[in-house]
Amino acid sequence: MLGHIGTWMAEAGMVLEQIRFGTYHAVEIDVDAFNARFLDAMRDVPLAVVRAQSAASRARMLRHWAALPERTPEAERWVRKSGPEHYDEHLPRLREWVAEIDQGDRASSGSERNCRRRNSWALAATTMVEALMATAPTAMVRSMPQGVRTPAATGMAMTL
Repeated sequence: MLGHIGTWMAEAGMVLEQIRFGTYHAVEIDVDAFNARFLDAMRDVPLAVVRAQSAASRARMLRHWAALPERTPEAERWVRKSGPEHYDEHLPRLREWVAEIDQGDRASSGSERNCRRRNSWALAATTMVEALMATAPTAMVRSMPQGVRTPAATGMAMTL
């Protein structure tokens, strides 16, 4: 889920850059095909890498958003659809998934270590998406996440 959201933020960053330089051409997107391509690309990527890539994609998207000389309706749509609206779309299912894992772990006779690992992944993914939601710009005029004084990439660069 986190890889899915991160890849859409990466796509939005690329589109915002194209909008900024006047090279963007709106085309109909086959969302299912994009999602399949993104899933295939992220399938075997370790969670730590997915988290880093998602954070970097979000920072890049926000950087390109802030650099736009004019915030066009198309740019606003890409930020909304890949950011706050996308988080809202997937968070309920992510929470259900965590509950399913907890319920399955109680009923399962699998190893305790594997159960803890699955719970850890689910918790990490849910926590990351909830953190993204909490810091997502809620007004399209913002270029910085709510509640911070520096761009999203500043803190990440020190920890990567």
